Amino acid sequence: MGCSYTRHIPEGQKLLVKNEIEVADDKKALPGTEGVIKQTPNFTNLGLFKFDLLLYNWGNGEPDNFFSRIGEAPVILDSAEAVNSAQQIQDFFFNHGYFNAEVSYMIINYKRNSKKAKIRYYVKPGKRYYIRKYKTDIKTERLKSLEEKNSKDRLVEEGDPYDATTLDQERGRLVNLFKNRGFYGFPKSYITFSADTLIRGDSVDVTMLIAQKPYRIEDSIYYRDHEKYSIDTVFIRTDYDYTSSDAPSDTLEYEGYHFIYDTLKYKPRYITDAIHFENLDIYNQQYVKNTYSHLAGYQAFRITEINFNEIGYDSTGPLLNSYIRLFPQPKRTFTLETEATNTSSNFGINLNLGLINRNLFGGGEALQFKLNNSFELQATTINDQFTQTYEIGAEVSLEFQRFLLPFNTIGLLPKRMQPKSRISLSLDRLSRAEFQRETFNAKLSYIWKETSLKTHQVDLLDLSYSNIFDVSGSFLDNFNDIQRQAFQSEFIGASKYTFTYNEQVDPQKTNYNFFRGSMEIAGNSISLLDNSFSIEGTNEIGQDILFNVLYYQFLKIETDYRFYWNFSQNSAWINRLFLGYILPYGNSIVSDSANTTYRIPPFSRVFFMGGTNDLRAWPAYRLGAGTQENTDYSNGSNPNFAIGTFKFLINSEYRFPIVSFLKGAFFADIGNIWLTGGLEDLDPQTALKISNFLDELAIGTGFGLRFDFDFFVIRFDLGIKARDPGRLDINNGWVLNKAGWNTFTYNIALGYPF
Repeated sequence: MGCSYTRHIPEGQKLLVKNEIEVADDKKALPGTEGVIKQTPNFTNLGLFKFDLLLYNWGNGEPDNFFSRIGEAPVILDSAEAVNSAQQIQDFFFNHGYFNAEVSYMIINYKRNSKKAKIRYYVKPGKRYYIRKYKTDIKTERLKSLEEKNSKDRLVEEGDPYDATTLDQERGRLVNLFKNRGFYGFPKSYITFSADTLIRGDSVDVTMLIAQKPYRIEDSIYYRDHEKYSIDTVFIRTDYDYTSSDAPSDTLEYEGYHFIYDTLKYKPRYITDAIHFENLDIYNQQYVKNTYSHLAGYQAFRITEINFNEIGYDSTGPLLNSYIRLFPQPKRTFTLETEATNTSSNFGINLNLGLINRNLFGGGEALQFKLNNSFELQATTINDQFTQTYEIGAEVSLEFQRFLLPFNTIGLLPKRMQPKSRISLSLDRLSRAEFQRETFNAKLSYIWKETSLKTHQVDLLDLSYSNIFDVSGSFLDNFNDIQRQAFQSEFIGASKYTFTYNEQVDPQKTNYNFFRGSMEIAGNSISLLDNSFSIEGTNEIGQDILFNVLYYQFLKIETDYRFYWNFSQNSAWINRLFLGYILPYGNSIVSDSANTTYRIPPFSRVFFMGGTNDLRAWPAYRLGAGTQENTDYSNGSNPNFAIGTFKFLINSEYRFPIVSFLKGAFFADIGNIWLTGGLEDLDPQTALKISNFLDELAIGTGFGLRFDFDFFVIRFDLGIKARDPGRLDINNGWVLNKAGWNTFTYNIALGYPF
């Protein structure tokens, strides 16, 4: 394999296989030093082999060969690039305070006749300089005052090592500060730094200079203070067309904004709600960015363009006119999506049709229709044969770019929060060999952003009616008494609050956090109405019913935290922690075969383990609860369903590139579900006991392939059972010795699991 790396290396040339950096006095190289080296060797997968280069060689380097196109050509060592790299490393150390650094290099052959070589760079850094004094020289008094008021945010401090990167970040901070305080068009080039090293020892004095604004009169250059700009007029063109140069034919003034148009298809408030500045405002760059973000969130315009022109002065100073040009999306858009699925040997296909009708009532409302149809060949628990399973559903939703409330909501929330309302109705029919189910859902939701990272959603009303019928008796045999009682028709009237914190949208962060927490309360309003007006009667065990089915009361809490640790653009380690708890109360009463009553949540809200985005070594609903044994390792079957009211799950996944669009992943999943609130009395194996918590955790591992085509990802995962709490009496639950193709769980899915 080693020889194949150099198959296409010309005579007299070398394959660059490694760059080394050796720093004098056994010091470590500065972080980021390798990034300034001009030539980098071919990528080494997992530090073991150069798979991209092998693919290129398999294709013989021919441009028309598939393997050559997806592979990587050999990196030929270039001594001229080595000279440049040595200078780059020296400059890099200089910019980090090593003003006397010296760098040389040596080309080292692996063997006398080998076509492989490495480059070793030798760095003599010398002493590092530290900032003794940090001074500012700001000619414009307004800028000086503004900088001093925000001095607590300075990135440069006395005693810090000299670092040109930090100085540049400080320059960027000041530019943003000034532009957000009215100093329109303030260029970064006006801020410079000088360093005085004529001091004994390892100290340097740094002065930050902000120059005045130059202007020319005839052949002479003069300087004046930087000035704050105000916005005089905001012009909005809602039907802008880049292919036409005709001037708009009509105008309208609304709340101080000037609309110019040929045909005004939008209610003015819809547009002005998304514009975060107005006439007489001091110019603020952040408000302009917020406007871009808000209009992009509408998804109603192909292109948004915001320009400013200087128009002169008034008594307050220089003035700007703003021109906002909006190029609309088509009125209607059709979508068609297909998806092939393979979940635990169940093969299927999904077909989704969609229609979006934009600006339904002139206020940017988006009416959306969705039809989904899925078909699957499924191995059932009835006769161990493949049967046809299908699901067909329809949803209609209407989204408003404001809060839908029975009073005027102008100014209710700051514009930056981008409030939305959504009404949806859906109907779904699921047909399986074991049962039939029809579900109707109606929902009213409010969504808003506290900041770019924080999103809130309140599902004020979430009504769900599910009718289960034609249930196979042999299918119910796989349930215990509690599961059997939960698996019935249900009516849920709930309200839900969800908070999301997502640092992925922050371009400044390399590693980022994600958190989603939700709390759902169901049945209280229905119970109040029932108690007040006796809506309907009761069933044989005294439960209140509505539409001839039980309505449930419960509290459900879920938290989902993830940390994304990105080593490079394509390599990342992601860790996830999920906790969930559901507390049934009130009308959520069931009775077992011994006429003992319990409180149980509806089947649609219980927790389960397994599946493509969960504990991937088990199929969905086939692990737990507690120490229940649900896997037959002699044939790999998982005959029993399992549900829980408490869930704990940890996922850890390392993602890495393989070649081109193909990426790989190693993963480990740990978790389980348990029954609480008295439900565990039916089977002590399902009980949650803190003293046994760690012993009862299942462990699954495995690896996967991801075909990442940017706009979508196809994922193959192979899950391997490592520890099964249902077999604690055998080898303490470790089941790797039972691993085989019949016990593996494999899935095909779209998108990453988390």
